[in-house]
Amino acid sequence: KSRAEPKQSTQHRTKMAHSAQEIVLTASSYAAMPKSGAHSGGGGGGSGASREDGAGILAYDLRSGQLLRSYRPARVAAQALCVAGGGGCTGEPGAVVGAAVRKPAVSAWLWGREHVASRSITRERLLALTASPCGTFLAGGALSGNLYLWHFTSGKLYQAWNGHYKKVTTLAFTQDGSLLITGAEDALVQVWSLARLLSLSESSLASSSDGTTSVPPLRSWSGHTLPITDVKCGLGGAHGRVYTSSLDFSVKVWDLIRGTQLMSVVFPAAITCIQVNTIESMLFAGGSDGHVYRLDLQEHRSLETGSYESDNQKSKQHSMQQFVGHKMGVTQVGISVDGSLLISASLDKSVRVWDVHSCQTLRVLSSDVVVDSLLVLPKPVELDGVSSSESILSTG
Repeated sequence: KSRAEPKQSTQHRTKMAHSAQEIVLTASSYAAMPKSGAHSGGGGGGSGASREDGAGILAYDLRSGQLLRSYRPARVAAQALCVAGGGGCTGEPGAVVGAAVRKPAVSAWLWGREHVASRSITRERLLALTASPCGTFLAGGALSGNLYLWHFTSGKLYQAWNGHYKKVTTLAFTQDGSLLITGAEDALVQVWSLARLLSLSESSLASSSDGTTSVPPLRSWSGHTLPITDVKCGLGGAHGRVYTSSLDFSVKVWDLIRGTQLMSVVFPAAITCIQVNTIESMLFAGGSDGHVYRLDLQEHRSLETGSYESDNQKSKQHSMQQFVGHKMGVTQVGISVDGSLLISASLDKSVRVWDVHSCQTLRVLSSDVVVDSLLVLPKPVELDGVSSSESILSTG
């Protein structure tokens, strides 16, 4: 019996180590520049093709920085990269999905294959895209302010509706998949019930000349004064909190049950992206000044009751730390599952991996293009055993 215990413990540690493996998925809406020495002309897919297709979607090992897989051709609209289908409910990602930059199309890549597995044509070009937690539904937002909801594997369009007055910039499902949160350049944050959207009859799709309908939001928040840049949902599903950022230099926290604003914090720069760690104890905000700001949410105990007032500038500054290293504005931020690593992308064409507690750079992933889509995910089983001699890892 005593001999069996160490073996069982070793197996347990092995499983824990495997479950802790994560990848960083990056994409760009920018065209890739031809590398020096590349031929400018000539047959089928020279440097001109590379400029048009972009750098592709790249999957890195979070801990080592090793490039595991690239998915091409791909230029993905900012805020329009997600993972859908397959085993989303079991924690195993299915397929990588992205909306094209210049075309009204959504493409999907299987984890084990480099090239596009399927492509669907959409009614209009999408600027934002997200998948439900189970990977069953996709939601997209367009320049017109219209929103779309469809089934990922079948491609069936369930609903198309007028969601915003201006360009949709960001989308997010709550953790339980029951609500869709949308933000746009009209400075509004809208909350939509998925059950209500699905219950509407198919005839509603033809209720207007452009095939969209009018659906009242479950909640509408107008606390921001400039375009919304990011939306993140916390724990608790429809009973949880929603975090929003804006070019008005603020991040706000909302209560889904009461529909009220719990907190508003003003930052030194316009906030372009946000992320919250798993237990919602820290919020990370990427600024247009190139800094990432860390806000300790645990210092705001009254957040639990909704009575927090953020008028005390001193208390806000006291709870805010900065990650300094990027030379230009931050485009995306991500966080590891255990909350120990922060990942940020910037207009300076770098992706930095930081130690959360010391705010120090651990490594830098350099890129040929600006990364403006970034996801941190559990490593899919299809990438087990995948290795690449190419690694663009450098120390910061």
